[in-house]
Amino acid sequence: MSQLISWWVVLAKTKRELEKPSEQVNYSLFNQKITFEFLKSHLWNAADILRGSLDPSDYRQPIMTILFLKRLNDTFEENAEKLIKQGKSQKEAYENPNRHNFFIRKDARWSILSSVSENIGKRSIMFVG
Repeated sequence: MSQLISWWVVLAKTKRELEKPSEQVNYSLFNQKITFEFLKSHLWNAADILRGSLDPSDYRQPIMTILFLKRLNDTFEENAEKLIKQGKSQKEAYENPNRHNFFIRKDARWSILSSVSENIGKRSIMFVG
């Protein structure tokens, strides 16, 4: 989890650097049809800027952790929606740990985690058998 925190710190520093005034934007590009290859290249270059000088092994673990948390949350949400379709109340579907193979507390769900920018390591997921 400490790697995840340090990844968020690097991302926050990168965001601050990107918010600094930079060179003039070429707005003529926005009036043209963009090809898939141009978009792919542009997004790849943006990813390079965000990564900075990080070695891929440095950001692989945090990215995989984030993807795992997101998938876990999506599975939990899908199960809760299925319970609601079966006639359970929203409170029963989202707040009763006995209705799930694993349970994610309300304060550790993706909607909360994705909006946190500090002390993300203090967030946790509680698994229930």
